[in-house]
Amino acid sequence: MEPTVTLARRFWAAIEPIHSIVYFAPEPLEAARKTGLRGFWMSYFASRVAPLGPLPAPAVEAMTYGFAPGMVSRAIPDAWHFASPEAVLDARLASAPEALRLHVAAALLDGAAGELADLLWEGVAGCRYDGRPLAAAWAGVPRPADPVGALWLAATVTPISPYGPSMVLLWSTYQNSTMSSSSSRQSGSTRRSCFSSAR
Repeated sequence: MEPTVTLARRFWAAIEPIHSIVYFAPEPLEAARKTGLRGFWMSYFASRVAPLGPLPAPAVEAMTYGFAPGMVSRAIPDAWHFASPEAVLDARLASAPEALRLHVAAALLDGAAGELADLLWEGVAGCRYDGRPLAAAWAGVPRPADPVGALWLAATVTPISPYGPSMVLLWSTYQNSTMSSSSSRQSGSTRRSCFSSAR
């Protein structure tokens, strides 16, 4: 029997690809390489925890427990000898929107990124981060002025934060809103298309 697809799971399925482009597009890896980091996994672990500073391996192992500890210890703390957390964070924040612009239809991003980012940040403001240090750290990163960068950062915080009432209400707004004018209908279509394209 197929598992029940919850509202939170549907929200994650729509938003996670916006965040995860940084793991599959070449631009973020190249940006990390330019900071001095070596190889995919060093770049991966250092970039994920960069907002928390130069953490030792045991702390990173605890927060990325889906990976074997040996994978983490081969990358951390050596990563901090090659690049500072600040440089790694700056590289990630610059390369993520670059990757989205290169690999997602420009018309879609230009038309919807700002509005979707605003809605996601509204949801982020209502989240709690108990027991989720990565989400708390990324939530503390200042929102970029670039709407595509702001969209990526909000999408980074939301999949690793708990799906509290604010997130459920946010997704329900997308699902249940009715538009009373042609301009509102067009806006609603843009919103839904942005979620659909992320799947």
